[in-house]
Amino acid sequence: MSNPDKKSVYDQFGEEGLKAGMGMNPEGGPGMDPNDIFGDLFGNMGMGGAGSRRAKIKKKAKNILHQIEVSLEDMYKGVNKVLEIQRYRMCSTCLGSGTKGKNVDTKCKGCNGKGIKVKTTQTPMGIMQQQVQCNECNGEGFVIKDKDKCTDCKGQKIITKKAKIELNIEPGAYDGKRIVFEKEGDELPGVEASDVYIELKQKPNSLFTRKGADLIYKMNITLLEALTGFKKSIPFIDGSKVVIINEPGDIIKPGILIFNHKE
Repeated sequence: MSNPDKKSVYDQFGEEGLKAGMGMNPEGGPGMDPNDIFGDLFGNMGMGGAGSRRAKIKKKAKNILHQIEVSLEDMYKGVNKVLEIQRYRMCSTCLGSGTKGKNVDTKCKGCNGKGIKVKTTQTPMGIMQQQVQCNECNGEGFVIKDKDKCTDCKGQKIITKKAKIELNIEPGAYDGKRIVFEKEGDELPGVEASDVYIELKQKPNSLFTRKGADLIYKMNITLLEALTGFKKSIPFIDGSKVVIINEPGDIIKPGILIFNHKE
């Protein structure tokens, strides 16, 4: 990926981050294939990346990115918002074991819990051995029988939960600003919970456009006003009025900027 900004987003949030949505969108919940869930949370490690090895490669679940639209007025004055998100959390019933009891044997017999098998192939050059993903546990290293699965998470070890995040947008916030909530994202057994990133997207404003810390208001004036000066008041985003004065003799050309400091 040649674009540095896109690469940075991809490295941090994955493909979903490029879509300006969640880094991982937790839909579904109990009943889904746990291998698919784990693959999404960790990222695609490729063939041979068994479950036990994935956790060693990546110690933290994939970060989550949300975008919310904020009005220019709220960015100017500051505002508190409550955002509801969905995330994966450790099952509180089985404490992340996926089983009904603590002493249930879940080690895969096909690979002895390693997640990989050694495949032997006879070739004209001799016998070749290669490591392949265990087909009995799909590389996870464990198999939970239906009778032993936790009744709440159905053996997935995690469940989908809704959470409310209180967002404090300070006065002067800018478009694209990211607010981080550490470890408020997805949980998975054996790894650190991910972070939630909230990115602010400024809504278009009917009166003002924003350029850095400045607000630009387009005003139509007559030729006479351009030549002889004027005094006009315009509405400001906080409900007050701002007086714009151009002294006689200061001839205005089209497109010129008149700066006025708002106390």
